[in-house]
Amino acid sequence: SIKTLPHKSTNYSFDINKDYENKNVIIEVDCGQKKVFRTYFSCSLKVSIIENYAELKVTDGKGVPVPQVYIKAFSQQTNGEVKFFKDGYTDMRGKFEYGYNNTEKLTNIDKLSILVMSDKHGSLIKECKLPTMVVKDADVNFLNARQVQKYRKWSFKNNKKAAVGKVLKKK
Repeated sequence: SIKTLPHKSTNYSFDINKDYENKNVIIEVDCGQKKVFRTYFSCSLKVSIIENYAELKVTDGKGVPVPQVYIKAFSQQTNGEVKFFKDGYTDMRGKFEYGYNNTEKLTNIDKLSILVMSDKHGSLIKECKLPTMVVKDADVNFLNARQVQKYRKWSFKNNKKAAVGKVLKKK
């Protein structure tokens, strides 16, 4: 329906029609010279993101885990390019590991945008930073054979209960 902004007002709020209350809708605001469109996502989901472990949990309004919710993650690269990252469904616990993707190098990712979509409970979009607990290629150093031998000697000398590459017999 068409609403008119009261004279000299800069803000206006209104209730969404009951027919559209539980649906995703696009709202158009037309101010003559300028038109703005906004998407309204109706959603009864609660999404908790655990950034350090690249995991999210989806629950309903009562806190009950919601399985089979569709998740689609996009990555924004450090150069500004947006790429598809990963998609899938929440498991029986309402959880989805969004940050693990064997084909994508994590070193060039600035942030992630995650679409959470349920036919019954609605949709929403969340943004989060790159998970800090996920190992990036640049963080991994490989040891050569000499370094491994030095570590074994050090480990055995400093830890009598266990050593890398050694089997200790019980007395």
